Formats: sequence, C-alpha cells, structure tokens
Amino acid sequence: MTQDLTDMHQNGGVRGRAEPMTDAARLVDRVDRLAEEMMEDDYREREGTPPPDPFDAWQPSDEDDPRAGDAHAEEPKAEGVKPDWSSMADRLRRTQSAGPRHPTGIEPLDKHLRGGLRSEKVVIVGGAPGAGKTSKCAQIARHWARNGVAVAWVAIDEETAGIDARNLQSIGVAREKAEEPDEDTVRLAEAEFGHLPLHPFDDCAIEDAFEWLAERYPDQPRAVFVDSLQTARTRTSALIDSIRERIGHIVSTAKAYARAEKTRAIVVFTSELARGAYRSKQTADQIEDLAAFKESGAIEYQGHVLLVLRTAKGDAALTHVSIPKNRTGTKGEFGLRFDFETATFTPEDIADDGDSARLDEFDALCDRVLEVVRQNPGISGRRVRVEVGAKAQGVYAALEKLEANGAIRNTAKGRSGAKWTALNRAVETEQDDQ
Repeated sequence: MTQDLTDMHQNGGVRGRAEPMTDAARLVDRVDRLAEEMMEDDYREREGTPPPDPFDAWQPSDEDDPRAGDAHAEEPKAEGVKPDWSSMADRLRRTQSAGPRHPTGIEPLDKHLRGGLRSEKVVIVGGAPGAGKTSKCAQIARHWARNGVAVAWVAIDEETAGIDARNLQSIGVAREKAEEPDEDTVRLAEAEFGHLPLHPFDDCAIEDAFEWLAERYPDQPRAVFVDSLQTARTRTSALIDSIRERIGHIVSTAKAYARAEKTRAIVVFTSELARGAYRSKQTADQIEDLAAFKESGAIEYQGHVLLVLRTAKGDAALTHVSIPKNRTGTKGEFGLRFDFETATFTPEDIADDGDSARLDEFDALCDRVLEVVRQNPGISGRRVRVEVGAKAQGVYAALEKLEANGAIRNTAKGRSGAKWTALNRAVETEQDDQ
C-alpha cells in the first residue's frame, strides 16, 4: 500500500494522467481511500479476511474508470456509510494492542493525560513564535527515548543541528559549545545520546519517517514528532493548492500511518497559532483556544489532544499551557517555567486566570450559536451576532468550530455574505478513552 502512495506521487497523482492533478478534493479523497485500504490490509493479516464488503461489488474496468478519461468526470460513489465488520471484541483487542501509556515526563501534563499517551494518538502543540513549542516537544522526545520509545523527529522549521544543540544543553553543555561543538563535546554527546533510539531527520515526507522507524524498531513502541504542521509534507501534499485542505490531508495521513499495524506510533505536531490568538494584549479579546490554531478547522477536528502555549505577561520564562481538547483525559491548564541554559521546562503553579471558565463559556456560546442557526436557516454571521448578543470575535470563532465539526454549513459562495444553515448531524462529542 505504501508503494501505491509512492506510485501515485511519481505518476502525477492519478493513473492515466501525465500532468499533476489539480483537483485537490479528488486527490485528498484518493489518498484517504488508500489509507483505508492500508488499514484493511493490516486487519486481514491479523484477523483473516473479513466478510465481503457490499459496497465493493461494483469493480470498474480501465475503460469504465472516469479517472482514466475526462479529468472532470466524477467517480461513482456508493450511498450510505460503510459498515464496520469488526466485532466489539475485535475493537477492544485493538485497543489493548495499542500498548501501555507512555508518560511525557511533565507531571501536570501526565496528570491530565491519565498517565501518558498511547500509540495511535495525535497530539498538536500550538503556540506563538517563541512560546517554547519545539523545546517542550524535544524534552518529551528525550524522555521517551530514554524510556524505550523509539523516536523520529522530522525537523523542518528548525534544522537537526538546532535539535542537537537543545539536547546538549539539556545535559549542561553551554549553548555556545552546543552550537559549535569541539571534540570533547562530540564525545560527550555520543556517550549520552548515541545509544538512544532518538533520530532527527532533516526535511522529509512524514511517511518516510514512519516507515524508517518501523523498519528499524519493529518491536518497540514508537513516536513521530513533526516540527511543524504548517511546513510538513507528505509524498503527495505538493499537489494540493488549498492550505486548509493540505493541513487536513497531512493530519489524516499521519493518523492513518499511526493506526496501521506495521507503522503504529504516537504522533506529535507543533503548530502555529492564528495571529488573533496572541496579538491582543487583552486575554478576553483573544481567539478561544480551541479555535486558536492556524487553519484551525482541520486541526481541532482531527487531533486527539490539543495544547496551547502562551508566554506569561511580564515573565518571558513562564509559559501558560492550556488543554482545550483532550480525548484521553481531562481539559485544563497549568504552568511551566523555562530554563534558558538547559532548554528545559519544569512545572510551576500559576494563578487561576479564568482559562477553564473561558473554555466553559465558549462551549456555551457554541451551543447558543448553533440554536440560532437551527431556528434561522440561511442566517448571516452579522445577524447571528445580534441574536446571540456576543462579541464578533467569539461568534465567528464559534461558527468556525461548528462548521469544522460538521454541525453547520455556509451555503453561500465564499466568506463574503455567508449564509449559515444547520446540518442534520450532532456536533462531535469528546469521549475519554476507556
């Protein structure tokens, strides 16, 4: 199945076409289907061939395949939802096979994660520039590597030399020597880190990192760090023009590889925040944390755990960490103090500044906005503001969240003059893992 992804990339995206595919939506659909097939192949290897899928009864020939001819022809799609043929026992055994929780080494975070993270989970760490996203993730990566988790680090925003320097600082090497190491520093690095399953890679497709790590460490728990989501790439992402669709494609590809039996892993992305999440000096005027991520629709919908890092006012070493989404435990917030000499964080108590209350208020705002849209199909965003009686920034953040979760849809073309309509499906609920 990996070869299918590679062939699609090398052959311009779709069989029968010499030029790269320009229809981003069709490309994303193709990659998603390939990911599903990959997981089905893994299922067959573990459990044997499942019952025939009634939706696969129609098998087109090359002549019938619309992709081989008219570039704009639509592929026939079966109506309804594909059933999950696995039994509850099968699904529970799969949960068992994800292995134990792996503590991050950051006590307040592990408390919210109920002890740590298991394989197949996707964590997205967001923050403004300089908030400490990379340093925090590097600290977790070192902790995991020292405790038996094989780690691949895809370095895009910062070169691998920068990650090596942070790792050296963590054992007491001065920053100047870490960035310009002499022979003694090299020997120290080899003694401290040479035996660890910790492997930084300069810019590469995320599939390559999953596959290399799985081949090198087939019998160990694994984790793939990607710095960052906005600059990451897959083997086919260059063919997607829309940034929002590309982000969604990258996360969904990572999730597929993280869930596949042969490449199973924890995934950790760093991510930029939208400027509205940190540019205002007034906390109340900032975008709510759940909608704070750049291209937030794809991120907040697909991540299992979202973390938002913000530097405290008047204290550059103190970082406020909020958890606006957590499917593995509890939401909340805590403080971390950064040591610039060792490039590491330690927990620190912070005064309750109302972040937890703001999360509850935002959830309540989303409920009010959804009710107004349900009662007024085709309503404009401005009219929603009037009906709800809230600030524009909060209302539009709520509309964006509801749209990303599939609860509402903009039936107008473009964002100008949006007309919002509720859909006949429930807003995504967040249930803790059992």
